[in-house]
Amino acid sequence: MDRTTRNIFLASLLGLIAVTIGAVVLLGGTSGPPPGTMMVQGVVIGVDSAGLTKVRGFTLRADDGRTLGFDLAALENAVEFPPGHLVEHQGLGSKIRVWYRDAGGTLQAIRLEDAPAGADVAEPAVPPQPAGEIALIAASISAGDAISS
Repeated sequence: MDRTTRNIFLASLLGLIAVTIGAVVLLGGTSGPPPGTMMVQGVVIGVDSAGLTKVRGFTLRADDGRTLGFDLAALENAVEFPPGHLVEHQGLGSKIRVWYRDAGGTLQAIRLEDAPAGADVAEPAVPPQPAGEIALIAASISAGDAISS
């Protein structure tokens, strides 16, 4: 290979690398939340659907205890997070993140994603009782049984 051919090849290769890096930077995912949205994280507790491909909305129990109902008509990332996947999250109790807008009282989910690792398992709905309180309740029940006998 002569010097001119080699230089053309290297210039073409560098140009291709530059275009690829530019495309990754411009198209390579999200750079933040969608404009004008709020984010909430929690567990899916209900899915409104007529099958896996016809999901209309879902109900989320947020980490702060609120129960929120979302409409999916404005969902922007249905390819990356198919709405039917919500049923799997509901069954497993794994958390999701929802970016949404309030459209006159209707919460419109704009983007859905799996919650980051470490937030996968939902907190129990009712915190476990300390062993001392359970023993006290059990003793009360036993005493009540003994009195009524």
